[in-house]
Amino acid sequence: MLVSQNWGRNLITEKREMVGPSFSEPQTLWAITNHKLNMKSFITIALISFSISCSSYKGVIKGDRLSEFHFNGKSHNSFIENRIPDFGISGEDGCIYKAPLSFEMIQLNDSTYWGRVSESNTHNPTPAKLKIYYQGIPPKVLFTKLNGEIRFSNHPQLQKIEIDWVGMRTLSLDFTKRKLLNKINAHNNQFAKIGADI
Repeated sequence: MLVSQNWGRNLITEKREMVGPSFSEPQTLWAITNHKLNMKSFITIALISFSISCSSYKGVIKGDRLSEFHFNGKSHNSFIENRIPDFGISGEDGCIYKAPLSFEMIQLNDSTYWGRVSESNTHNPTPAKLKIYYQGIPPKVLFTKLNGEIRFSNHPQLQKIEIDWVGMRTLSLDFTKRKLLNKINAHNNQFAKIGADI
């Protein structure tokens, strides 16, 4: 019995010796500090490497496209808030790249809009969540179909639409410039009447 106990102790001692760092191998930070890495040093090194890898950058990444908004077949990108991404630690978009979204919206009649969400770089439709803000009433949260299409009501107090999805940059459309949207509608109706008269 004594022999087996000693044999077990020797085995544990041998395992401990094998686990420790071997200085015949290339020395690493872990081996040099003998497993006692100072926590402040670790945090400092991590923060420095993070800040270098995530420097502030405002603009479009090469090969990337900006978000787009089309209403009744015409481009109206002036409705988009923060169209140019702001990456970096202090940037609004942070350090993680998110693909830009585009939104196409058509007024089907006086009471209904049709819309389709797509990824800006590929123009592939993507599902998304829409948060629609109206003046004086709580916002509505709607989800598109898998093909990115959605129908929602045309409310005269429509103020803002926020469109987002996992891995995508939020697309915010500000309709407080509603007078412009009304002019666009009136302009389109006027041309439709002229075409009918001809």
